[in-house]
Amino acid sequence: MQTDASNVTLPGLFANKCFRIPNYQRGYAWGESQLNDLWDDIMDIQKNGSTYRPHYTGAITLQQIDVNDLTPAEKKLSSTGMEYYNVVDGQQRLTTIVIMLNALKNKITTGKKQLINNYIVTNNNVCRFMYSDTNGNSYRFFMKNIIGETNILPFVPTTYTANLEFASSFFDKSFSALKPKELKEFQEKLLTALVFDTKYIQNNLDVQAVFETMNNRGKPLTTLEKLKNRLLYMTSKFDPASVDVKQLSDDINNSWGLIYETLGKNKNFLLSEDEFLSAYLTLLREPADYSFSESLAETKVFQMFCNHATKYDFSMARQHNTSIKEPAVDYNKIHTFVSDIANYVGHWYDVNFPDLSTPRGLHLQKIQYLNGSKEMRLFLAELLMLANTQSALVDECLKMVEKVLFKNALPGVSILDERRFATRARDLHKGEMNLVELKNELACIFHTLGKKPLIDEWHTPAKAVFSFYDKSLQP
Repeated sequence: MQTDASNVTLPGLFANKCFRIPNYQRGYAWGESQLNDLWDDIMDIQKNGSTYRPHYTGAITLQQIDVNDLTPAEKKLSSTGMEYYNVVDGQQRLTTIVIMLNALKNKITTGKKQLINNYIVTNNNVCRFMYSDTNGNSYRFFMKNIIGETNILPFVPTTYTANLEFASSFFDKSFSALKPKELKEFQEKLLTALVFDTKYIQNNLDVQAVFETMNNRGKPLTTLEKLKNRLLYMTSKFDPASVDVKQLSDDINNSWGLIYETLGKNKNFLLSEDEFLSAYLTLLREPADYSFSESLAETKVFQMFCNHATKYDFSMARQHNTSIKEPAVDYNKIHTFVSDIANYVGHWYDVNFPDLSTPRGLHLQKIQYLNGSKEMRLFLAELLMLANTQSALVDECLKMVEKVLFKNALPGVSILDERRFATRARDLHKGEMNLVELKNELACIFHTLGKKPLIDEWHTPAKAVFSFYDKSLQP
């Protein structure tokens, strides 16, 4: 096991080490601004006598991978002294440098083989740096389009693969503009002037404590990222003799890997992690308004998962029962949350990017033409969660929602408070309302929009229907 060190050059960082990006990390997020900053930083490095002045490039935090988790080829190489590490912090920076090195090796002749062997692929065909998830799109793109491997399954373009592609193109163009002497100087700066601080951590408790306080240049940690590490931290405090701590940790990491992958599936638009989290949290707890803002969602979710959760109120509504507190954090609370949010994210994506080749997708699109608010989208995603077992009812509810919104949009009719759909989403999620009740309520609202409701015509309790209307209309 390595020890912490400061002012480590790139050759020292890579010496006898291979790096892996664990699947719980978000994908590659750097854009043109960050790439330009790094390029300009390196270009501006000056000589101090015969050597280049050291340029501090940031901290890299690593956790050694257990030999049992290595592939046969990796195990064989490890017997010669090669060590394998997950990049806990600094993955955006390190990924960028590897992409830069790969682009550089395509432009040089002297030292090309050594550059490949030391930083890209060993003689044993083991990658010095890659994504751990061999089924992920980032892994497939990186191996095929950057490393040049041919025997790789096709990838689906995502926001993250688009970022990787842009970075690769950016450095290819940048190096093409340099003369041979300038390329040689740039290579020397990379290998001698860039210095890093390296920290090695050994257990989950330290991983979370370190990671939660760090961020990458220009890309601060999202609430979703910090929440993942809070959940792992809380999990590490459980008694391994009572619960399967490793399995729960794996469940958290796998769920977050799925969330990051899903939110970045559309290569042209990355869905906001914090908006997704605030929408999902609205299904679990009652906010002060119709849905959680991103800032209040951050406050609430860390109240839910902290050492003293029971001192916080269960609800954040303006008028709520202050005697009902958050339940203590235990295995079931974390496991239920992690499984449920991972299940919800796919439906959230399908609402934001509906499949217009299907009738359901067309209804989703039409509804969002009429109301594209977060409250409506979280309601629609909740409906889709129920479609696996109640598909026909879900489609009937979608049709009725479209009718209600269209009628409410007519001149002189608009009395429906459409944000109340967030409340219905929460009722459905908690099992306090079923789809038949929702369908009947929507039908009742449709028939009473634009005229004073008659109680004896309703198919649902007056209180339920009034919840969709402005309070001023209630008798």
